[in-house]
Amino acid sequence: MHTETRTFLPLCRRFCTVVVCLAATACSSTAPQAPAASPAALPTAPAAPPDATSQSVVPAVVLPAATRHALIAALAYRQGLQGMSASEIARERSQLAATTGNPENQMRLALLYAQTRTSTGDPAKALSLAETLLKSNDPAAVALQPLAALLVEQLTERVRLEGVQERLQMQGKENQRKIHDLQEKLERLANIERSLPARSTPTGKLP
Repeated sequence: MHTETRTFLPLCRRFCTVVVCLAATACSSTAPQAPAASPAALPTAPAAPPDATSQSVVPAVVLPAATRHALIAALAYRQGLQGMSASEIARERSQLAATTGNPENQMRLALLYAQTRTSTGDPAKALSLAETLLKSNDPAAVALQPLAALLVEQLTERVRLEGVQERLQMQGKENQRKIHDLQEKLERLANIERSLPARSTPTGKLP
């Protein structure tokens, strides 16, 4: 009996020790773990600016040969007008006016009327001729339409400014006329006042 008791007690101790160890292990495995710290966000490098060579390049406009020749001839004619005298320009205008059905001559006449250094300049007529070229389907006129469009843009603004200047001049003349009329009225009133007899001042008797 004592032998069995001595044998049983060590076994109980071992069993209790194992139970305690298992319980401790289970507690440590089920304990909530602290969340892992998230790594700090690394700063991002700024985006590099786009390379200028990578940007789209607008292709150059290639004009047909007929258009290039027509424009070069028209610009050369305009350059030649700078060396003409007033009498030569007047004679040239008379010759061109007789053949306005030709698109080349229409452009030359428009360039001649666009001149402002002589009395033959007439921006309104030049604008009308340039607009006619823009509306034409004639191949010779179509070749000149890039220059005609530029003339229309410039002459439209010039005609507008000349109209504004003319209205201002008319208003100035009207204001001068009103001022002159007012001065005449004031002068007549002054003459009337001077023609009136002098008002006598009554003298009182001394006491």
